[in-house]
Amino acid sequence: MRTRRWITPALVPAGVLLWTAVVSGQPEWDEIKELDARFVAMVEADDLDGIVELYAEDARFMPPNAPLAYGREAIREAWRPMLDLPALTFEPETIVVADSREQAVDIGHYRAEIPLPDGSTFSDVGKYMVLWLREDGEWRIFADIYNSDLPLE
Repeated sequence: MRTRRWITPALVPAGVLLWTAVVSGQPEWDEIKELDARFVAMVEADDLDGIVELYAEDARFMPPNAPLAYGREAIREAWRPMLDLPALTFEPETIVVADSREQAVDIGHYRAEIPLPDGSTFSDVGKYMVLWLREDGEWRIFADIYNSDLPLE
């Protein structure tokens, strides 16, 4: 059973220009929370088409140790091998919505089991940040970046 902890965005440090923490119960916060849940379900279901559809046409996906994937087709190719991982989970923690209600930042953690050539697996944990933009009334991912918490060896 996966537990999700939603931290009230008011805990995000002040000083970010043009950003206001929108507390739980506000429509934009609830919309992003629901999109997070859909995204997690799509990953669990290996729904590559559904995942890619959440990204804007000109989105950027920035996985570690790989080139930037620009646009939906490049994002599809970058996501494809990730769905082959035996375990990949996301835990959204913080959502902050801009004053304009047209942008939101979504921050959380991930865990992945990565198969190695010798048949063993490597457990990775890290964090991610997603920038959502509203396009024609719908939220789309514009930028998505993640990286490991583990030290380089």
